Amino acid sequence: INASSVHYYGRKGKVIIERSKSEIARLINTKSENILFTSSATEAINLLFTNFQNIIVSSVEHLAVLSASKSNLIIPVDKNGVVDLNYLETLLKKTAENKKNILVSIMWVNNETGVIQPIKDIVKISKKYGCLVHCDAAQALGNVNIDLEKIDLDFLTLSGHKIGAPAGIGALVNNKNFNLN
Repeated sequence: INASSVHYYGRKGKVIIERSKSEIARLINTKSENILFTSSATEAINLLFTNFQNIIVSSVEHLAVLSASKSNLIIPVDKNGVVDLNYLETLLKKTAENKKNILVSIMWVNNETGVIQPIKDIVKISKKYGCLVHCDAAQALGNVNIDLEKIDLDFLTLSGHKIGAPAGIGALVNNKNFNLN
């Protein structure tokens, strides 16, 4: 269905899409116009990453993030699977001096271990060095409180099937209206 069509099914499709955006916006406390639907979280990640040359990721990211980022700037995790915040800060001190347009990308909840990353601390450290922050929140939505009014995340990616939507639905949340190409 083409939700831009003026025929009955197009208008009905548009209503469904707008209602879905509103419900997701309410769940994560952002504006519905910040949400862009894609065919998957992987597509949302790829769309986002094409806008950045310098992407920093953790060693335990989902394959969609690791392969799309093609990054050699990788943050290790400790024995509990939590991102090494000291390493992140040291890496950002070195990297932010020489490179512009840096994106730090860390998943909120690990899809294999269930480890919850300290996203607020990651955001605070990253912002200190002028970096934008992306969070793969596919596993987090519905399991942890996501409030984009209280946490300074720039981007969030979501996967519909993780919250009961049909397969083939993802979303990129552009919380700061960053101009994506």
